[in-house]
Amino acid sequence: MYLIAAEALVEAGGAVTDEAAGYLAAIQARASLNRDYETIKTGLLALPKEAFIEEVLKERHRELLFECKIWRDCFRTQTYLKLDEATDNVSFIPLIGAQIIFDPWVRYQESDLYWQVPMSAWQRNPGLLEPPLE
Repeated sequence: MYLIAAEALVEAGGAVTDEAAGYLAAIQARASLNRDYETIKTGLLALPKEAFIEEVLKERHRELLFECKIWRDCFRTQTYLKLDEATDNVSFIPLIGAQIIFDPWVRYQESDLYWQVPMSAWQRNPGLLEPPLE
């Protein structure tokens, strides 16, 4: 919940707040071997909004890697985490056109982001398949 709160506070407020930095610093300090809460929080407060949100997303990837939560972040932010193995640098690239890590011949397409309407739902309401009204 701390990571969700930190991201939401910065997105809603438009800037990094003391409360948002505190939430992220609490998570990072818990896992750090050599940095304390205040040092981490001071560094986070100095970040611009976009860099702070990237830091939150990186932390979400580290914390929630094996809990199958990453795809929701990719879908929501339209970004994909890319690791440069030579430098251990993590960056975010646009999701559409990103190469799927397990299959180098496949790239994400916009159609991969749509959820299918269950057959039972559109049998009850055929209007679900009609294009939206403008």
